[in-house]
Amino acid sequence: MTVWRLHVNTGGKSIAQYCLQNNVAAMGWSLDHLTAEERKRIKSFEDYKVLADQIYNDYSSVIRLHDVQPNDIIWMRSADEGKYYFGRVTTESKWVFNESAVSVDAANQLTNIQWHPASITADEESVPGAISTAFIRGSTFQRIHKEGIEDYSRMSYNMVYKAGDDGFRYPSIDLKLDEEKFYSLLQPEDVEDLLSLWLFDKYG
Repeated sequence: MTVWRLHVNTGGKSIAQYCLQNNVAAMGWSLDHLTAEERKRIKSFEDYKVLADQIYNDYSSVIRLHDVQPNDIIWMRSADEGKYYFGRVTTESKWVFNESAVSVDAANQLTNIQWHPASITADEESVPGAISTAFIRGSTFQRIHKEGIEDYSRMSYNMVYKAGDDGFRYPSIDLKLDEEKFYSLLQPEDVEDLLSLWLFDKYG
């Protein structure tokens, strides 16, 4: 099981609401340089790669999206709302090239993602620092490697799971808070507070 984060600013606009409304994880590299007739050739990911190789120097985020596995978890931040969402990749999820989303530069899609808000407020205070800071820079789609984030993400999914979904739940998790996980779960502001307390205790 792998935890990913998805940047949803593409073409200068946020596609967070598009992803939420359509239950997809989406991104660009939409081959908008080509005509609709040329894009109709795309019947598989291999077909997409043939065309993409002719246009893009790098589309590694799309390749990673295609390689996502069932039960992986994807985190997304809606900058317009300032809210965080996560979704589990289901066995029905699949990569598609959606011609209707070329106009919003979101044609590369992973389907059947059921998004959930991170909490009631879903704001930055409600997610670990390792998740919020993962959105500062980097690729459009990349893995979150920090200690404890897999366990936290599984636990978060189990907490919002409702009867009537596909019946999947992660095994019960005993989240042990060792030193590495502790610092991964802190927000940057929490680290500043902790440092201030230490400085006061140590040096007055």
